[in-house]
Amino acid sequence: MQPSPGTLVARTRIRGLRSDDTAYDANGDWMNEAHRMSDGSLVAFVHAENHHFTTGSGQWNSTGMWISEDDGNSWTDYGQVVGDPKPAVGQFGGWNYDIGPILETVNSRWIAYCGNAPFVFNEPHDMPGTWYAKDTSANFTIPMNPTVAPQSISMPARRSGSSCSHADRRTFSVRGPCSQFP
Repeated sequence: MQPSPGTLVARTRIRGLRSDDTAYDANGDWMNEAHRMSDGSLVAFVHAENHHFTTGSGQWNSTGMWISEDDGNSWTDYGQVVGDPKPAVGQFGGWNYDIGPILETVNSRWIAYCGNAPFVFNEPHDMPGTWYAKDTSANFTIPMNPTVAPQSISMPARRSGSSCSHADRRTFSVRGPCSQFP
């Protein structure tokens, strides 16, 4: 039986996942949604923030993944699944999805968006290193490893209103928007 609304539940981190000011979620995480998997587990996606920089202030965002094997009474934090390395100088940014993930049954994969930049993953439990961003050929080949800066590619200018903001609006790294999902 799932816990009642407002009930505090336990969360543990996998071994080696940081919990200090350098943690991906040093300033908190907020569960966006949880999905029931075919094995009965719940996989939850969380918005995470870190506001700690060497100099300056800001907010670095990412997406984390938690799994519950007991119907949501306790959760294991597996860390960032979408993100990029936090810079030393304070700024507002970081990869995190704001739409999805949505199961795309036709292609047997999940899709999520950061603004209008799409990401896909095929691993049902969404482990780190299983997400891919779209390349300039409209294929999902760019690994989104949260601990490594993504490769730089040229992208079309983004639509306004997206939550993923970056200063240069003509040429983007993979942190900028991808063209619309085909």
